[in-house]
Amino acid sequence: GNMTVLLSYKKDGFPWNGDVCHPIFVRVYDNEVWISYWDRDIIAVFEYTGDALVYKRTYGRTSGLNVGAIRIRAFSYNKDEGRVYLTADAPKKIACLDAETHHLLGHFGFVRWEDYNNNPETPGAFLTPSGIIELGDNLVVCDYSNNRVQLIPKEFLFATQFDVEYELDYGEEVDNVL
Repeated sequence: GNMTVLLSYKKDGFPWNGDVCHPIFVRVYDNEVWISYWDRDIIAVFEYTGDALVYKRTYGRTSGLNVGAIRIRAFSYNKDEGRVYLTADAPKKIACLDAETHHLLGHFGFVRWEDYNNNPETPGAFLTPSGIIELGDNLVVCDYSNNRVQLIPKEFLFATQFDVEYELDYGEEVDNVL
């Protein structure tokens, strides 16, 4: 076989122009190649033709995502459920998007740094949610900076309101809208 570059940064780093910008995670579902674009806050989906990637669609921040960035590190697409589960490093959460409408269905998590001796291991606290995979009715989520792996029931993503407030460790109140 021949080695080839399928995508590179040529114009603006957006997939609909055939570009890529800081790709960080890739998965193949059926004949589609899904790639998360770190600096563009999106997952781009391409059809693999055997020698090229042809742009099909994008998942990312919608009108319901009232944050500056979502920095999607990893994702898991569940075709049967029609859902895309993802880790969003910028707001330090896990989230779920509808695979058909691309709308935000739910989110879960809050910011807390706990990578130290005798830390309380607070469930749902993230600093760098970096990996995600489904395990039955649960999600297994890696947190790079907190040095731990959490098991989160999928139902927790749909139990939160979209404008919940939480406090960071240094006491600043933040409007938590993913």
